[in-house]
Amino acid sequence: MVDCAELTKRATVYGLGGIVGERQESKILQKGFVIYEFGGDVHKYIGDAIFATFETPQDAVEAAVAIQREIATLKTEFKVRIGIHRGRSIQGNVGSEFRRDNTLIGDAVNTAQRLESNCTPGHILLSKDVYDEVRSRLGLEGTPKKITVKGKEEPIEVFEVDP
Repeated sequence: MVDCAELTKRATVYGLGGIVGERQESKILQKGFVIYEFGGDVHKYIGDAIFATFETPQDAVEAAVAIQREIATLKTEFKVRIGIHRGRSIQGNVGSEFRRDNTLIGDAVNTAQRLESNCTPGHILLSKDVYDEVRSRLGLEGTPKKITVKGKEEPIEVFEVDP
């Protein structure tokens, strides 16, 4: 899950049209193409967030690092938060007779979103399982944390990576 940090706040300064069309921030909102370069799929755009899926945690983390590094080259104070978790989900049509959406649901999806919302802008927050699987292969060093998230009784262990 990738989300633009403080977009609403910045939109009040520059106007939403300015954010989406004319400023450097518009390049950030177009980072979905990087997801495809690493074998991922943009499942959907949710406001200023990108919900993507990958075959492997390594692909997801490599895409996240590439996105954060690309954004760093833009020389803007605008940042994104990225949360990555792995697990099972179910894809199906959800909604009512008036509005339906084909989407993924499950604890893995919810946890990824919770990681993203707890991430420091400009960083990547990985669940322990993802971090343990990719850290040696990708040479990552993460800062361990425990965070409390909605839907979980116990705090979960995560690792914040500064790409």
